[in-house]
Amino acid sequence: MKKIGLKYIKIKLESLKWRLGLIINEHFSNLFYKYFFSYHFRPKYVKGISTITANRIEPDLFAIVMQGPIQKENQFTIETIKLYNQTFNGAQIILSTWEDENSKIIDEAKSLGAEIILNEKPKVFGPFNINLQLVSSQNGIQLANDHGVKYIMKTRTDQRFYRHDIFNYFTNLLEAFPLKECKHQFERLITMSFGTCKYRKYGITDFMMFGDSRDMLSYWGVDLYEEGIKPIVESDSTSIPPVMGGVPIASEIYLAVKYLVHLGIKPDWTITQYWDYLRNYFCVVDGMALDVCWDKYFKLKEYRYTRDYSDTNPRAMEFADWLQLYNQKDVNWEHVRELERWEYHNGNLEIMKL
Repeated sequence: MKKIGLKYIKIKLESLKWRLGLIINEHFSNLFYKYFFSYHFRPKYVKGISTITANRIEPDLFAIVMQGPIQKENQFTIETIKLYNQTFNGAQIILSTWEDENSKIIDEAKSLGAEIILNEKPKVFGPFNINLQLVSSQNGIQLANDHGVKYIMKTRTDQRFYRHDIFNYFTNLLEAFPLKECKHQFERLITMSFGTCKYRKYGITDFMMFGDSRDMLSYWGVDLYEEGIKPIVESDSTSIPPVMGGVPIASEIYLAVKYLVHLGIKPDWTITQYWDYLRNYFCVVDGMALDVCWDKYFKLKEYRYTRDYSDTNPRAMEFADWLQLYNQKDVNWEHVRELERWEYHNGNLEIMKL
């Protein structure tokens, strides 16, 4: 009787969610009468998720590195670990966070099977907290590497990927798009459209990256910003971050340029070099294909960089765009939209074109 009762309640809740969706849809359709409106529910807690992976992943094959501060609201980070235990069955989960985090939450993460790294924060955070990201990412990736894991997926503690077969999806992409012979890289690095800019030079997102553990260590194992930036800057600029080719060398751009140098390529700060870089060494997948959730920054407008119909060409680099690059099609993107450009005015870094 209890099982029947629970099943009945679940059906009723699903019906209620469906009816609520109709009400929301009708309300917003009336409010924004010039637009079609759609919605998408993601469960906050694993109890509401039945999806599981069809294949068990061997522990030495795949590790997920979650880096950053623990997100306590809605138990976001803890619930994400629970979800990954369910959807990445067998994978190693590494939480690389800070030594001042709540000890009870750390113990709960340990009880879920996550391996914990409590990092000491660097004395200098760097522009846009780049050094915080580097320390937590590097140490997590290094630990996975020490364990002999073949592939690593680097994520953030405030983002969650709901797709259940990401590992199979990514490894199939590596087989479908093999890296051409390169003595400094073993396989393509996979990143996503969410945060990867089509018109910002070297704007490869630092939110999520998947690849061979050796390549991941090379990409993320760079010097902290103060030392690492020195060989890149070709002018006497004292501005932090410095601007080269119209882009500020910070965060994801700093990482992408450092890796370009690692490959033996000198940055020429052109958009064509950036697009060649993506074509030859990376694969960009759609963030929506991974069902990524980021409970931050315009969170209700998930398609803001890919489906903004008021723009002449979407800002984000999607898989369809990357595929055109891969097949060396004449994309002509620079003729339909201006490049993103940043400049300093009165000591303040300002974006002149987004």
